[in-house]
Amino acid sequence: MATGTVGAGWATAVAALFVIIGARRADQSLLLTGFRPTELVSGRILTVLGLAAVVTPLFAVVIWSQRDIGLGTLVTAIALAQLVAVAIGVVAAALVPREMEGVLVIIGIVGIQMSGDAQNWMPLWGTSQLIQRASGVPDAAATGSAVAHSVIFAVVLLALGVALWGRRTRLHSPMKVLPMAEVVPGGRTSPARRPA
Repeated sequence: MATGTVGAGWATAVAALFVIIGARRADQSLLLTGFRPTELVSGRILTVLGLAAVVTPLFAVVIWSQRDIGLGTLVTAIALAQLVAVAIGVVAAALVPREMEGVLVIIGIVGIQMSGDAQNWMPLWGTSQLIQRASGVPDAAATGSAVAHSVIFAVVLLALGVALWGRRTRLHSPMKVLPMAEVVPGGRTSPARRPA
């Protein structure tokens, strides 16, 4: 169950990475038309969250059909995994220049949590605790603390990713253009005269 939940998050993180990096070429043109970097990345984040809203119930039904587990807790765990995963994808897209490098970063972050018992300093710890609680593990963290952990990680990572992306895609101030020198007969140059 944990593998399915975190795996769904991994897929969403990679989707966020590709959506954001893939639109990088269009950013400068969109910025010239008046959009702000935060508006551009926020629209893409909302698009991926919409995808996550479709994926979450599908994964929940598949996992629920295989195991006797509380459906509400399972849906909450998968939804939180999707939220944190989108944030991880945004940060990866803001830090690396190409998609494959970003995929490796996401594999490193999510793969570590899938390979063993997640620790509370890891982004998907809250999700793993909810899965354990839904499975009946007695020493799993309380639902409130697991949800709070996931929400805090998602908000912090999203804020960091949006700030980094805004810094990366902002328009630079135009260079100051100096007046051209005016060529006068005899090969000498004189500063261009300003019109009166």
